[in-house]
Amino acid sequence: MRLAVFVGEWSLFNSYTAGVDTQGGINPTQAAFEADQSLTQEELKRTYQALWQSSVDAWNQGEGYIYWTYKLNIDTINEPAWYGWDSWDMSRCLLKGWVSL
Repeated sequence: MRLAVFVGEWSLFNSYTAGVDTQGGINPTQAAFEADQSLTQEELKRTYQALWQSSVDAWNQGEGYIYWTYKLNIDTINEPAWYGWDSWDMSRCLLKGWVSL
């Protein structure tokens, strides 16, 4: 018997790329974080590309997957506390070259 597995609500967001322990995705409205932001833009891009590829390779073993959201309504540019949260937003991930479809 084959069981169909569908993965939903995943993103590239993680504490390593955010530069701070986000405690599993707690956001700045729930706790204050002072991000280190230690990765360069190129390191960030390579890390997200590798994470994207391994995640999609794994999820493609099942029936499909859904990325968290296409577009966030959060200002991650002018609000430093939201650094790293672009990775929840597929449109931003595509624009920054972090993912390829």
